[in-house]
Amino acid sequence: GDNFLNMVAGIETEVGIPELSKLLKDIEDKHGRDRNQPKFSGRFLDIDILTYNSLAGKYGNINLPRAEITENAFVLWPLTQIDGKGKHPVLRQTYNELWSEYDKEKQTLIATMIPIFTHTNSALVGLAKSMLEDAGVGAVLKNEFSSVGFPPYNLQQELWLLDDKDLEAAQEIL
Repeated sequence: GDNFLNMVAGIETEVGIPELSKLLKDIEDKHGRDRNQPKFSGRFLDIDILTYNSLAGKYGNINLPRAEITENAFVLWPLTQIDGKGKHPVLRQTYNELWSEYDKEKQTLIATMIPIFTHTNSALVGLAKSMLEDAGVGAVLKNEFSSVGFPPYNLQQELWLLDDKDLEAAQEIL
């Protein structure tokens, strides 16, 4: 099919699997998901529960952990970025270990983003971004509020590389 943007997000919730699944389907539907389309057809938004704590098995119509974790680079790679030391509930290997064993020739990732630099000083992060851009290394900024301390909360700025192939060059520059 067409190229697509994929991401993995981690959340903490007290909502059970059935309620969470319904909430996610409602979000998909609100963004135009047509459930009458054939499986794997193009869609604007597709939200899956990959893992839920360390549960393994079938929960309603959801299999946990999702098989796509070990089958698709576009699922496993971003998972390593948010929880690389986390363990797959069945295989008991970390996601970093699974990625190191993954056959990267099997699927091509058009772009992979990895965090390279985080700081609360926006000028410092901006300088790092400029230095990378001057060297031809693509990077984007992501803002994140830290809940550490008292309000006003710290604004953390993260600098992400657009392509993991630039990691070595970025580390030399920074």
